[in-house]
Amino acid sequence: MERIKKRWKNRSRRGWRIAAILLVIYFVAIRIWAWSAISSTNQQTASSYFNHVVQTEVTALNSRFEIYADTLYSGRALFLADNSVSREDWANFVDAQKIKQRYPGVNGISYVRVIPRSQTATLSDELNANRLASEKNPIS
Repeated sequence: MERIKKRWKNRSRRGWRIAAILLVIYFVAIRIWAWSAISSTNQQTASSYFNHVVQTEVTALNSRFEIYADTLYSGRALFLADNSVSREDWANFVDAQKIKQRYPGVNGISYVRVIPRSQTATLSDELNANRLASEKNPIS
């Protein structure tokens, strides 16, 4: 009889141990599932916010490029209106555009004239004369 009591007592303890282990496993599984769900939601929220910020910045950048392109097109129109645009004409055009105030990030707009090799000496003399004139009357 004593053996039977001991046997049932051991089975009873073993049953409680198994129940306790299963309960711990259950709560750990719930915790892992909750962490996974929250992590996934956070990832989706962060991804959505990032995509929104990127789209906003791309739109702003495209808008800014369009404005800059409009300035270049207006410079092109100046040359189409008059084939002999002088340095002074170009400087007046650029000043009228108010580049620094209206177009942040643009340091300036310039053009390059195509000069045939036969006229390089004339151009060199012209540039030297302009440089000397600007040294005598510096622009402030």
